[in-house]
Amino acid sequence: MDTNLLLYGAAGLFLFVKLVGGWRLGPVRQIVRLLGMGAGYVAWRFNGDAFGRLFRFTGLPDLVLEPLGGVLLGLLVYLFVDWVGAFLFSKTTQQRLGLVWLFYGITGGVIGLALGFVWLGLFALGLRAVGTVASGSLPKTPGTAREGSPLPLTLARNWLATANGELRKGIPGVALNLIDPVSERTYAALAEFGKIAYQPEAMERFAHHPQVARILERPEIQALGRNPEIVKAVREKRYLALLRNPELVATANREETRKWLRRFELGPILEELAQATAAQPVQPAQPEDETNGGTSAGPAASPPPAPPAAPAPATSS
Repeated sequence: MDTNLLLYGAAGLFLFVKLVGGWRLGPVRQIVRLLGMGAGYVAWRFNGDAFGRLFRFTGLPDLVLEPLGGVLLGLLVYLFVDWVGAFLFSKTTQQRLGLVWLFYGITGGVIGLALGFVWLGLFALGLRAVGTVASGSLPKTPGTAREGSPLPLTLARNWLATANGELRKGIPGVALNLIDPVSERTYAALAEFGKIAYQPEAMERFAHHPQVARILERPEIQALGRNPEIVKAVREKRYLALLRNPELVATANREETRKWLRRFELGPILEELAQATAAQPVQPAQPEDETNGGTSAGPAASPPPAPPAAPAPATSS
């Protein structure tokens, strides 16, 4: 399916649903939802870390549980406020007077449509960021195969990279550039992150960066590197098993580890590596072959045949 058709069709359907839903809910219930979003943000900001640590039974480190727990707590608070508002305030369909019903419907529809544009813009910006990472993970030169890449993952990366390119064109691209708080340097860092995750040469450049090298030389990190289960999980790209490794979780949850991790600034390192990569002439990235999980190099082109040698001039005896 054409990426443009899918993106614009889904966006139009989403806005229509928000318009109809806003008409049915009315303005008061829409305002209650806005208040619920604000309450959810406050809950996430000030209590998300503590809430996330309640899920330590999952075996994941606090560095993963705290942000996920904050998002879950904010969502629960939002749903609770919305549930309370459903009992306290009436919808448009519950209005008996014709003028009041019409006022509720129009104002609710306008607010719903406006919120739809806000959510759509946030989704598009998020898709841009994820698509930039996916673009960076693609081979940087044509004919570069990546073995062991599952077909669904290959399809997802190709689609996200294509969608990212479409969101930077035409009127949607101009509109998103006006509201996008992310700088081009940060997008370049995101692309570099994608390269580090999927390209061995980029991972090697990252590991040799002075700040990263100092961390890798720490005794606790050296101990993790000698753990055969961790080495196997990294080699096989089983990241969930890696995050749940008991030794890694214990190391990540130590207060000393958390302190030097807070001082570690990944963004500037990725920006520096991206600038160094941009200074090197490379060929544009090519989507991977969707049939075997890697780009197929195809048969090598044979060199053109050499021109026949000119006949030697005749010599007189």
